[in-house]
Amino acid sequence: MVRKFSALLAVLALGTGVSYADQEGKVDERPSKERGTLEQGDTTEPTAKPSEQKNDTANQNNDSTNKNDATDNHPRDTSNPGTQATAIPAKVALDLPELFARLHTINLYEIRLGILANKKAKNRDVRTFGRTLTKDHNKADKELTKLAKKMKVVVKNFEPRAESDRDEAKAKGELETRLKGARSGSFDNMYLTGMISGHTEAIALINSFIERATDAAVRDFLEKMLPSFKKHRADAQSLLDKIKAAS
Repeated sequence: MVRKFSALLAVLALGTGVSYADQEGKVDERPSKERGTLEQGDTTEPTAKPSEQKNDTANQNNDSTNKNDATDNHPRDTSNPGTQATAIPAKVALDLPELFARLHTINLYEIRLGILANKKAKNRDVRTFGRTLTKDHNKADKELTKLAKKMKVVVKNFEPRAESDRDEAKAKGELETRLKGARSGSFDNMYLTGMISGHTEAIALINSFIERATDAAVRDFLEKMLPSFKKHRADAQSLLDKIKAAS
């Protein structure tokens, strides 16, 4: 009876693919392909379910958003001028009393030297040029005084404080002194050379005023004055070249 029962169990075991020893010793008798995959330590993670994939994508998007927020909130590095826009300094407001004083002083200087040129220049064209400068700067100074009055600014002579301004004023004073004592033969070249350098300095000054001007009336006045200074410089250079070529 016992033998028949054992034989029956053996038949059942063969039919199911599990040996009797499997039940006793837990020996794995599965096909080699299926068993070998686990034995070799397959590290491939199981495919995530669709719901899990959506959650992972959402988490990645949140991480990216958080990084962007952190970047926007963090102060930007401006130490590298190659990657950052250059900061534009704010305009320094014009000191109107100083502006009017500077231009008024320039006009008076050109008027005085123009009168000297008309009296002492040897060349007729230089004398004519002196009269032209006297006329033009008289007109410019009247317009300046009119605008200053409208803006309630008292026009005074410019008093240089900066070293560069003092040096310029000293050089102009020395030139005027030399012109007063110059002979007619040496006056023309000296005068025209002074007019070229003086008007070059004045043009640079007026341009700087235009760039800083915030009042439309002041800017218009300066822009109308500028061409006259440029013409005076060009005429002085032309006369000087003509005199040098003739000598």
